[in-house]
Amino acid sequence: MTRAPRLLLMILIFAGIVAGGCTKRKNRFIFSSETSTTPGDLAPKLESVFPERSSSNAAPGTEISAVFDRPVDPASVTTTSVVVRGPQGKVDGSVEVVAAGAGSEILFRPSTDLFVRGEYTVTLRQSIQTPQGNRLVGDQVWSFRTRDGLFDLEIGLDDGLFQETFAKVGMDDQGIGHSVWTSRGANGLAVQAALMDVETGWQPARPLDNGPDFEAASPHLAVNGAGDAIAIWTRRYSSPESMTGFEVMASHYDSENGWSDPERIDQDDENKSANGNGVTIDAAGNAIAVWAQLADQSDGRLWARRWNAESEEWEDSEPIQSTNTLGGVPVMQGNAKGHTYVVWRQDRATEVWANRYAPGEGWSGDEEISEAQDFVLEDPQIAVDSSGNAWVVMRQEESRGDDPDRLLANRWEDGWQGPVPIESQEQSIVEFDLASRGSGRVLVIWRQQGENDENDPLAGNEYLPGSGWQGDKILFQDELGHLAEPSVALDPDGNALVSFRRDVFGLELSDICVSRRPDGGEWDTPQAVEHTYESTREPLSVLDSQGNALVFWLRRDGRSELLQVARGIAGAGWLPEETVGTDVVGLQGVAKDRQGRAIAVWEAQDDIEAPLEVRGNAFR
Repeated sequence: MTRAPRLLLMILIFAGIVAGGCTKRKNRFIFSSETSTTPGDLAPKLESVFPERSSSNAAPGTEISAVFDRPVDPASVTTTSVVVRGPQGKVDGSVEVVAAGAGSEILFRPSTDLFVRGEYTVTLRQSIQTPQGNRLVGDQVWSFRTRDGLFDLEIGLDDGLFQETFAKVGMDDQGIGHSVWTSRGANGLAVQAALMDVETGWQPARPLDNGPDFEAASPHLAVNGAGDAIAIWTRRYSSPESMTGFEVMASHYDSENGWSDPERIDQDDENKSANGNGVTIDAAGNAIAVWAQLADQSDGRLWARRWNAESEEWEDSEPIQSTNTLGGVPVMQGNAKGHTYVVWRQDRATEVWANRYAPGEGWSGDEEISEAQDFVLEDPQIAVDSSGNAWVVMRQEESRGDDPDRLLANRWEDGWQGPVPIESQEQSIVEFDLASRGSGRVLVIWRQQGENDENDPLAGNEYLPGSGWQGDKILFQDELGHLAEPSVALDPDGNALVSFRRDVFGLELSDICVSRRPDGGEWDTPQAVEHTYESTREPLSVLDSQGNALVFWLRRDGRSELLQVARGIAGAGWLPEETVGTDVVGLQGVAKDRQGRAIAVWEAQDDIEAPLEVRGNAFR
């Protein structure tokens, strides 16, 4: 073969190889890769991202961004083409495209802050393109982690010059915590409020209600995830010329306007007195306040009034108790849809009554849900599921000393089903705690007297929708001493946590122990998180949506106590305990949000002669 034909053959072979890798259409080469139809030099290129790839210290309140070397078409940037996934699945948020030099920056703003210690993956879909229609060369994906949370230094929420007490706490899912309390100032008792922002910390306290001719005290607080809050309290007039008796006042909070001016919500009758008892709030900001309306010491009943978030007005008040037989202080519980239950004791605590509010239906009417002529009914606790069904669990205390104290439960599901025992042991119930989830799951753990003078164990029972109560059994028993003060928590996946106090016989010492249980699994061996064996009490368990835990408790420190906390990291064990509060007289409350942040508020007194003050700390 001559040189010219050989050269021609080589050219044809080379052309065939090239033709096998691409096809020519209208003088434009289309690459056979399925990831993009855009030549690499025309596709937008990702220059930088934030948070950075594989970083582990992003702030929970961060915005997510991606910078490209050339403009991208805003119409191609949607919450479908920009996807962020975290511990609870897809993250809701909004997107925006802004100019960035010669290119564009895509911003994703989460609807709520990200979880503490959360792992997140960002995906920019290939459908993102330039105004000329040049698309990304494949999906762009990166991951990052948010930083761990930290406790602040404790802080006095008020000036500490006057007696402060009766604090309540709540927290939304936007990183805002609230506390309200009673403060004794120059004009007598007043209700104060303080706000904690996860970005800036605690803000200065402000009065909700005070005046020269009245006193305000005993506030109650409810906060929803969207940032709405309602506070109610009792106002007492000290001057007969102004008015006699007590009134129930209310104020509502939103992020734009702050706290509203106080408004009276009880029956406007100068011949009656009222005392606020509680408040709940739903996801839309609607609230229900309950109080006892008294004409005299022997004539009174419970009333309720609903705050309508849409009209921003209080609806008419109405009695929710049909008889003038006030018993113990009522307990309330509601769900995000607005179903609310109020439970109280009557007739010297031998009867438990309840009333139920359903949106669109109103109050069902009060009804006796448990009676025990020879017993006293104690400590009713309520669990409400997302469908509006509920369990009321109560302790039946034997008043004659012959029979053991029992644990009863009554369920509302198209009406009250009747009380049933949820434990079968022969020994008395001393104390109990419950935790529930919106699915209808309820976990109850109690301290039970030891058999034949043995150490008191902890026992439990769990209600599962569709299969009922699973049967009670002894969960933990310790040869060193009694187990007491159980505090229970459940995360959204059904994983459980219990903390409790272990009293060591003969040494007047105690410690705090914890145990976890995976959904469908067994409780692990309890471990001590308080290692000093000093006098301890009142453990309080908190779980976030990822299964990370906070356990608070009080430890004796001379005349006063310290507020201690241990943190449990899901899948990684427990961190060493730390002190987050000093001079504690009493822990007033702990509140958390879905992202794993929390606030704690307590009464403190740094000297025997000093007035009580309200202090707080935040995990953020």
